[in-house]
Amino acid sequence: MKRIKILIMVISGILLLLLAACSLQKEAEGGDGTAEGEEIVNPMEEVKDITELQDKMSFMMLALPAYYGEEDSRYYIVGKTLAMIQCRVADHEVEIRQQKGSGDITGIYQMTYQDAVYEGIAYHYGAGEDFHAAWWENGGYSYSVMVTNISEQDFISEYAETLVSQSVFNRDYETQNVQ
Repeated sequence: MKRIKILIMVISGILLLLLAACSLQKEAEGGDGTAEGEEIVNPMEEVKDITELQDKMSFMMLALPAYYGEEDSRYYIVGKTLAMIQCRVADHEVEIRQQKGSGDITGIYQMTYQDAVYEGIAYHYGAGEDFHAAWWENGGYSYSVMVTNISEQDFISEYAETLVSQSVFNRDYETQNVQ
């Protein structure tokens, strides 16, 4: 039941993104947003693995350490700008997002966040009915993570702070490779 609620939330967020994109296109073209015979493209493109995701996005994607034992990993590009990994770790559904730019990319808009700092990076975390989420900015990117069926303390230590730390590594890696 809890997984269904999370899935409904994720699908609702994607549908809202799709609706907003279609509305903007419709306004710009002054019609229904498509040429005759043209179909509306799904803004969520599945790719085969993290390597393809990174190649298409042209950045190093944040990912869980290998020892977490991810299962059923799925990789997506949403709206050509947002990279997303969905997977299962033990009895937790995990979603990691990354996008160039700044701001909250969790897709959760009715949440009250608390502020924290880890390794000099400010992050924001909060809880829903059966999940925890966090987002932060670092090195020109926005990041978010959402995990179901987890305590606040475990979420913070095992996911939020682990991934905040990983984003510092990604920033340093990309900085060294640009020079």
